[in-house]
Amino acid sequence: MQGLLFVIAAFLFIFSSGFIFFDPLNWNSFAHDLFKTLCHQFHWRTYAANDLYMATCTRCFGIYSGMFIGCLSIPFIRKKIKPVFINAIIFIVSTLAFNFIDFTGNFLGLWTNTLHSRMMLGIPFGFSISYLILTAYYIQTQKK
Repeated sequence: MQGLLFVIAAFLFIFSSGFIFFDPLNWNSFAHDLFKTLCHQFHWRTYAANDLYMATCTRCFGIYSGMFIGCLSIPFIRKKIKPVFINAIIFIVSTLAFNFIDFTGNFLGLWTNTLHSRMMLGIPFGFSISYLILTAYYIQTQKK
């Protein structure tokens, strides 16, 4: 399970970048097509390099990055803390709440979020997704 989640998270992380730093075989447009139903892909909310835009907005890229970071680090964290499902739920709800507050504050004109702030709030949410999935997996495998 850990390996499968890692492969999925690595795929999402790599392809959501849209290959903006190097574009092997013109995969940028392929990556954009992959994510067009998952992300709005607004160019003004997306990092760009070499005249190429990422395949996802910065918040989505942060989520996929956080999932990838979580897949890499959670097996090590698990050795130090006991996985508790309710903690995973609280973690994911709190990170989702921070993203909702950021979106709402920007929408109401209370503040303006930036590319960096969107990504920095997406990373903990993605990490919490990995934490929730792996915690559920660890709890299930401990019962057997």
